[in-house]
Amino acid sequence: MRRLLDRCRAVGSGRGEPPDRGFILIVVISAIGILALVAVSFAQITGSHVRAAASAVQSAGAETLADAGVQLAILDLVANRQASGPQRRRFAPNGTALECDAGNGNRLIISVQDEAGKVDLNVADERLIGALLAGLGVQASRAIADAILDFRDADGDRRPQGAERADYLAAGRLQGPKNAPLSVVDELEQVLGLNAADVAGLRPYVTVYSGQTGIEQNSASAALLGILSRGQARAGDFATATQEAEPDDSARQLPAQFAGGAGGRFFTVRSEAHAGRAIFVREAVVELVRSRAAPFILHRWFRGSLARGEPPMGTDADLLPPC
Repeated sequence: MRRLLDRCRAVGSGRGEPPDRGFILIVVISAIGILALVAVSFAQITGSHVRAAASAVQSAGAETLADAGVQLAILDLVANRQASGPQRRRFAPNGTALECDAGNGNRLIISVQDEAGKVDLNVADERLIGALLAGLGVQASRAIADAILDFRDADGDRRPQGAERADYLAAGRLQGPKNAPLSVVDELEQVLGLNAADVAGLRPYVTVYSGQTGIEQNSASAALLGILSRGQARAGDFATATQEAEPDDSARQLPAQFAGGAGGRFFTVRSEAHAGRAIFVREAVVELVRSRAAPFILHRWFRGSLARGEPPMGTDADLLPPC
């Protein structure tokens, strides 16, 4: 009995505790800490997936909205083409952008450009192409103009400052010139002497669709008219015209020798959709035809890009007209 009482006193006073009791407590606390870290990490991963899903939904919504903007512009073109009398255009054919409220805080920026208001790379002569290059400040403008004409013509005869197959081979370009009309503007990247920056500068002002040697002034952008006016002034010095050109709204008259016929057939439609934080740009090239059953032909449908150096327009949605 005495031994039992002594044992109980020892347990009561803590002298009989296992020597590893403190270590077990540390293990338990560590395990709880690890579980807490796992829970926090899981919450962060879940939040990341939720945000990614929300972004994907916004992007899909912006793409759908941009596609709807293109369709809206095409319907306006068709309605004007089929109207029996004069009808007010909603979208000017010279590339002027119209911003409108698409509802739910979303907005669209839509522009329509008649291709007759651009320089056709396949039929424009060296004066027009040279003036465009000089007005944009492209280096060695005369040589580049000759290279573009050599690239598109069917023969192998080299122009004074142009480039034919031997020149391409000497520069390591095994494909040589196309010696055929350009199918898309992007083929300019294959022309010897043109770099990516030059092509990017040319892209808004050139086409392969109009089939006209000149430009329809009412369809040309103010920027192009200013560029051609400056290029004409430098016509005698293409090779040294290296000053970077900015659009000049003060020169809106098309030089007489660059005037072309009427347009109204091929159009580029650009639709820029802003849905939440998502932005999507859709571009299309459409041809209007005289058929009520199928009034237009879609030649290109592609994802566009935001204009470099131009921040998105940010008008208050309450002040915008509905789309």
